Amino acid sequence: MNSMTGFGSGKIKWGDDILICEIRSVNHKFCSVRINLPDKLASIEPILDIHIRKNIQRGSVNVQINLVSQFLSLLKKQEIKHIKNLFKEIASVKKSLKIKEPPQLETILSLNRLWEQANSHDLNGARFWPKVRSAVTVALNDLTKMREIEGVSIYKDLNKRIKNIEEFLKFIQYHAPMMIEHHRDKIVAKLTELAGEKAEAQYREIAQLIDKGDISEELQRLQHHIVQFKKYINSSGLVGRKLDFLIQEMHREANTIASKASDSKIVHATIDIKTEIERIKEQVENVE
Repeated sequence: MNSMTGFGSGKIKWGDDILICEIRSVNHKFCSVRINLPDKLASIEPILDIHIRKNIQRGSVNVQINLVSQFLSLLKKQEIKHIKNLFKEIASVKKSLKIKEPPQLETILSLNRLWEQANSHDLNGARFWPKVRSAVTVALNDLTKMREIEGVSIYKDLNKRIKNIEEFLKFIQYHAPMMIEHHRDKIVAKLTELAGEKAEAQYREIAQLIDKGDISEELQRLQHHIVQFKKYINSSGLVGRKLDFLIQEMHREANTIASKASDSKIVHATIDIKTEIERIKEQVENVE
């Protein structure tokens, strides 16, 4: 069981440059991927999107790739030669204008003329995918480890809270027969009061008393949901949606028990169950 929250980063050397990949993920009902790439690598976005979805099935994922570079490692020999020629031309112009400061490399790299020349060559980002994938793989592994660690923490908390619910449920199951006996006494008293009478309203009240005291089905269904819940948190794969569904059903049964119960001890135990369910729900929202 993995958490949907995590962060991973990968960094590789790329000639004289550094390519950095950062991946962040938070909880989401489905798998949502957002990718930010340098312009030169824009064409690999579809490939990268598929690669991310193969490794992450659920969560809101943000992928950021930066190229920390002077861009020289992406240029071919003729482009480097072009930079040198530009450098000489600018130096010559400065000399004719009696400007002493030498040309700045950053200024030359920013010239549109240079990038028009560079873009005329094959800078198709797709051919860089194998290199980019190396950094992405490191970041994904880093992210997965963090999500697994967080998943272990969530598992421990869920396991503790489901055990608490089991204890409260045992308490209710122990006191339920006494509550039924109390209802039976009320019914007998009401029947005695109605001896010889045929008051429809009174009969309806008796029927409600009989129904109100029976929580056996709700207890049985809640017990079944707990068994299923424990099964899922101890299994591998995607369980977040299944757990979310079970929590809703458990909450529904707890509400019905609370509405039927007249015994204060059972009502208080049911409130404790609902409190644990709410805390479990918060955790389950972050389970992949």
